Amino acid sequence: MKKLFSFLIVVIMLFSSCSMPIKITKADSNPLKIKVLTIAMFEVGKMTGDTPGEAQFWVEGEKMTGRLKIPGMMFPVCYNDRGHALMVTQMGFANAASSVMSLGMNGFFDLSEAYIIIAGIAGVNPAKGTLGSAAWAKYIIDGDWEHYLFLPKIYGNRNKFH
Repeated sequence: MKKLFSFLIVVIMLFSSCSMPIKITKADSNPLKIKVLTIAMFEVGKMTGDTPGEAQFWVEGEKMTGRLKIPGMMFPVCYNDRGHALMVTQMGFANAASSVMSLGMNGFFDLSEAYIIIAGIAGVNPAKGTLGSAAWAKYIIDGDWEHYLFLPKIYGNRNKFH
């Protein structure tokens, strides 16, 4: 049963990563030079004007008025005229990998000298840490696709993740 489950996870990941064709564009003759690329993992709703997730405070605070919709990414890349860009990858390794690759293959931005900041809230028990706390883990459990799956055989008749 464990081997079957592992096989199904691999098949799901392969099909989900291959389901959206990505158009690779030729680099623009004058790409926008990015000094700082901020990567957020999720946004609750819109990029401005509603309940903020990880990205909205960056977009509003840094006055990122430019938007570029890139194939393969759920949210547009936001940027300003000072060379700061922000992308939202969505949670999970596969989403992060495909989003970063989509941005890198697009010719609109020059990221050759950009600093990259990965900004994530990661979640913390309020009794153990506060907003803005830094944490170092001795061990990491990769629950990448776990928040997408409902496994009643393992967790009973409850949805553990939502």
